[in-house]
This record gives sequence, C-alpha cells and structure tokens, in this order.
Amino acid sequence: MDAQNKLSQNSDSRNNYIEFFTQKIYWLTFVKTATYSIVVTLLAFIVAFPVAFYLTKVASKRSASFLMLLLLIPLWVGELVTVYGWMVLLGDHGVINHLLMTIGVINTPLNLLYTDFSMVVGLLYMSVLFMVIPIMSTLETLDDSLIEAACDLGATKWAIFTR
Repeated sequence: MDAQNKLSQNSDSRNNYIEFFTQKIYWLTFVKTATYSIVVTLLAFIVAFPVAFYLTKVASKRSASFLMLLLLIPLWVGELVTVYGWMVLLGDHGVINHLLMTIGVINTPLNLLYTDFSMVVGLLYMSVLFMVIPIMSTLETLDDSLIEAACDLGATKWAIFTR
C-alpha cells in the first residue's frame, strides 16, 4: 500500500507539471513574474549604483550615515503603513495626480494604482536598499588612489568606470 501511495504522489506531481506547461494562464503568469523581476532588478541597479557611489566616494561620513538611515526607513515601517502610503500617493485623488493636475500636465486623473507601473514602483521601493548595501560594500573596497591615478594618466571617466 505504501508503494502505491508513493506512485500516486509521483503521478500527482507529474500531473501538476504537465498542467503548468500546457495551461496558458500559468505561462502568462510566469512570463509576467519574470518580466517584473528583470525590470525591477535593472531599475534597482540603475537607481542603487549612483546612490551607493555617492555614499561611499562623495558624501562625508556624517552625511553618508544620515542618508543610510533614510535608506533604512522602508525596513522600519510596517507593510500596512507602506501600502496605505502608496495608495495615498498613487490613487485617483492622490498626491501625484493632484500635483499633475495643478500644474496643468493632465486634465483628468491618471489610473496609477493597481497597474504594472505601481507594481514596479512598489517592488523597486522595497528592493533598492538590498542592492545599495552590497554595491556600497564593494565600492568601499576600491582604492581611491587607483581612480586618481587613472585620471592623472588621462583615462576617460567611462574607461575608469568600466575597468
């Protein structure tokens, strides 16, 4: 009886895989999830790298510490408060729509809430910190004298950045 239960469990598992690969809704969900993850990762890097560079190479120790505290705010605020805050910002009568209508960019409110845009913004908000910290850690290990030597020897900013 135990062997038959095991065979039945394997069959159920196999059926789940077959259903996943044959049902369109599962593929669409998978593609949308993969797209979100790629877009958010790229945007997080684009946002996080300049922030990390500024904090490690440009800002004073005191201001870098203060700015790091600001970056940690999303971890201190509960999820419910965060969601409510985004609803206030992105809602039909929210801050962003009100600002855009006040300065005359739009005449009617944009539907920003419950869209792909709001999903990406929310994921980006929560994930940028987790990209800033490792990039900062890496940038702190770079010797500033190497960058200075490259500048003195006539290297372009792009060459210094990429090498």
